[in-house]
Amino acid sequence: MTLNLTLKDDVLTLETIRKFLQTNALEGFLIYFALFFVGNLAQIPGIIFLVAAVWAFGPLMAFFYTYAVAILACCSVYIVIRYLFRLKQEGDTSRFEKFKKYEEKFNDRPILFNSVLRFIFQTAPLLNLFLSYKTKSFRHYFLGLLFGMPIPLSFYILFIHKVPGRVW
Repeated sequence: MTLNLTLKDDVLTLETIRKFLQTNALEGFLIYFALFFVGNLAQIPGIIFLVAAVWAFGPLMAFFYTYAVAILACCSVYIVIRYLFRLKQEGDTSRFEKFKKYEEKFNDRPILFNSVLRFIFQTAPLLNLFLSYKTKSFRHYFLGLLFGMPIPLSFYILFIHKVPGRVW
């Protein structure tokens, strides 16, 4: 399996990108995942990758690709942050003093709180960092990610796809 990224006489256009993705679906998915993951670590908002996915894959496939990639990338970021900082299972919130008032609510219903934060902030890099610090178990992080992402992701895709005049 090889990945041919040379564009000898072709110009890099949306059509050439779409054609590449149609013929190399797995490679396209892996490239999209790698970019999303690195972007998350570099504090680049996920909406940028969502816009690119709508352009490249179309709205329906953009939803599935972005949902899958967001889950994989956010879970990977969680693991990397936990590993790099060797966090305790209790979670260290000393860097997030603003959130102290929510700590009790968070500990009572971690999946609900995680889902609500995901619903509001989606894959915001700072949210990933905060939840990596705060979430006691990977299961709570993962379930909050699963339940919190689909609705806002759908709204963003609908907005991006239906913007009058295609400003994008």
